[in-house]
Amino acid sequence: MCIRDSDYLDKRGLDSATCERLVLGYAPDSWEAVQQHLQAKGFRAEEVARAGLALPRKSGRGHYDRFRDRLIFPIRDLGGRTVAFGGRTLGDAEPKYINSPETPTYVKGNHLYGLDLAREAVRREGFAVVVEGYLDLAALVQAGFENVVASLGTAFTPTQARLLSRFTERIVISYDGDTAGAAATARSLDMLLQSGFEVRVVDLPGDADPDDYIREHGAEAFGTLLREAPAYLDFLLRRELRVRDVSRMQEKIAAVNAVLPHIAKLDNSIERASWATRLADTLQIEDGLVLQELRTALKSAQTTIRQRPRRPQTPREAEARLVSLLLRSEEERLRWVDEIDREDLAGTQVGTIVETILQLTRESRPVDGPLVLSALQDEHDHELFTRIAFREDPESGPGIEDCLCALKRDRLQREGKQRVREIVELQDKPDSSVDAADVNERLKQLQQLAKQRDALY
Repeated sequence: MCIRDSDYLDKRGLDSATCERLVLGYAPDSWEAVQQHLQAKGFRAEEVARAGLALPRKSGRGHYDRFRDRLIFPIRDLGGRTVAFGGRTLGDAEPKYINSPETPTYVKGNHLYGLDLAREAVRREGFAVVVEGYLDLAALVQAGFENVVASLGTAFTPTQARLLSRFTERIVISYDGDTAGAAATARSLDMLLQSGFEVRVVDLPGDADPDDYIREHGAEAFGTLLREAPAYLDFLLRRELRVRDVSRMQEKIAAVNAVLPHIAKLDNSIERASWATRLADTLQIEDGLVLQELRTALKSAQTTIRQRPRRPQTPREAEARLVSLLLRSEEERLRWVDEIDREDLAGTQVGTIVETILQLTRESRPVDGPLVLSALQDEHDHELFTRIAFREDPESGPGIEDCLCALKRDRLQREGKQRVREIVELQDKPDSSVDAADVNERLKQLQQLAKQRDALY
């Protein structure tokens, strides 16, 4: 029977219409009420137990009800037939939720809670909102979001993905704020990427869940979060930028380590390359380094990548020439020690090496091969520095200023590509959410970057 006047439902803000739509019920605070009801309907005790509604007593004699004093959520298959139940305690009893065990008619990973009701709305809206639990779904349904299903836990299975793909290939995940980045959830979302789904993630603040957020901020605010939900990989990258100081090289590498394995799960090679380039641009790392690491991860089917992206065997000429000139002349080092722009070094292979040479100069210490090597902490920097130090570099040729101009042009080009991507992303949003002023501002920035770059030639 449906609960209409429960204090608990009032506290959760669920009205009778939502109760009726979801066919919510109640299991009495009794050890045998469900069994007695079903036996009166003609079911044998063994059948009730096999259906997961009763458990054998420890004494070995008889059974007791699995669900007692709980709000009951019927779990139905796509045809609307009830195949299992979930039960939420109305008090402080533990566990908070209990569910039917798997039976011949119910395998947890083969069903999505609420899909029988949401299927037409999912088709109509063009995407499905996926939440974790029953009450999150109930809150969204009551707020007017009909295209919502629950995954019956955070682990999304391939069977659930195939089931949902019959109605849409676009998913917006709205899990609790404290679990959106959990390992089990990440594996689930990676699987959806591999299955060809377009996956977006609602970025809920703090530890909020959809139910809490709607009750505190309202349906309209949640609708805005849905419309502005970033792509899953954007969500991961934004999270890394929030928690890391990416001005430090090791933090950049950690961010690459966190995001690149997920990019490798994309099933489209063009998408993979595009996302890898975006990752490199955002972190101001040379595109080729990230793309090379991506190819390595794909070739070896790794789920994690090396501690540091491997650099190409041959450094770019302007970078190698800059290091050689700084090593060769103390006069040049003193002239340029405070003039070299760190931002221009950030996307290069030799940034750490040049910074080390300049720091030794500031400390009035000799700059020679052994001292520079001893100051470098990373083995790849050691290898690169040795290769540059022992190469034959002509006396005549580009000077330090020429090398720095080349590095600055490269930086401005990277920033320009990033602005183009930002403009495309803004223009890809629904018309109602596009901010023309924002687009115009990025266009102005793009023009300014182009003028600065042209002025360097």
